[in-house]
Amino acid sequence: MKIKTILSQYRNDFTATIICEHCNHEEKLTTGYDDNYYHTTVLPARTCSKCYKNRAGDIPRLTLETSYEKQIVLYIPRHAVDDMSKWEQGVISSKNDTYVFVRFNGNPGVAVDPSDLTIKQ
Repeated sequence: MKIKTILSQYRNDFTATIICEHCNHEEKLTTGYDDNYYHTTVLPARTCSKCYKNRAGDIPRLTLETSYEKQIVLYIPRHAVDDMSKWEQGVISSKNDTYVFVRFNGNPGVAVDPSDLTIKQ
């Protein structure tokens, strides 16, 4: 995401309209901070709420360590990253040493590789 327009600024805090470099989706940013770290680290890592990509074009994936029960996730199979019709929202019900179990549409937990999941925004 990158800044399109700064809407207001008081000292280092600012609000802005930000735009995705990949799908041109615009969002309002209300928590901006005007320093080097924010502009070089925080903004480039921010993901778009429409296509889920960060500035580098990557979709941040979950790991076993970053997944927990009742977390709302989005299943994005690696073969269908650009086909949103194949994406599916679910809720993590549990996990073991290898897989995360996700409930899709009320169905019992389905074993999913956590690297095929991202956090639903």
